Amino acid sequence: MIDVAKAFSVMMEILDVPCEYQTWTQVVSYPYWVYEILGSPVVSEDGMEELTIILTGFSKGKALPLAQAEGRIKQYFKHGVTVTDDDGSTICFSYGGFQSVSTGAPDLKRIDITISVKKWSV
Repeated sequence: MIDVAKAFSVMMEILDVPCEYQTWTQVVSYPYWVYEILGSPVVSEDGMEELTIILTGFSKGKALPLAQAEGRIKQYFKHGVTVTDDDGSTICFSYGGFQSVSTGAPDLKRIDITISVKKWSV
């Protein structure tokens, strides 16, 4: 899972989407993003493991910065992005959709973006 988190963080830097794994630890500046990695203990016969990244973005006031970032993310991942890890594992990331989420606070906006991940280990 660490290799998936590292590769995903690099891609988010390329897209200029400031994010951290699980908890935002920096001084809050909107928009900001955090992500979780969800997995299944099942590994297929060919060594494939399926994971899901939930990327959650927060913005104050307007939702436009979140929508703009979602557009960049969708464009980047829409045909899949494949990387090879240092140990020879192959990881494929693809866009899985988004959902706007109510926060209960009128000025706080939130969006969840799903990234599907398939990893083949050697």
